[in-house]
Amino acid sequence: MTGLAQEDNDLLYIFPSKEVYEAGEDLWFKAYLMDRQTLVLSDRNQTLYLLLRSKTGDVVWSEKYLLKGGRGDGHVYIGENWQLGEYLMEGYTRSSFTTDSTIAF
Repeated sequence: MTGLAQEDNDLLYIFPSKEVYEAGEDLWFKAYLMDRQTLVLSDRNQTLYLLLRSKTGDVVWSEKYLLKGGRGDGHVYIGENWQLGEYLMEGYTRSSFTTDSTIAF
């Protein structure tokens, strides 16, 4: 069996500071990693991997952020040359994947 045991799966929640951003702004966010069974903060992982994808699926931002005690925060600089439109914020940790797939919860 590969991957993590099902009981080790965590839930990752990411909250941006607002809904709409403009080019040249910083997108500030907070992140919480919760134990799936007890819904308390999980300290199983210290690294949050964050991606921002365009509507076409292209990665426009990729960075690692520190999680301490299940909490983290950070920012993404929205470049002046980014296209106008919607972007998908995608985050994960090693323990937020299912046992036998690469799909994050």
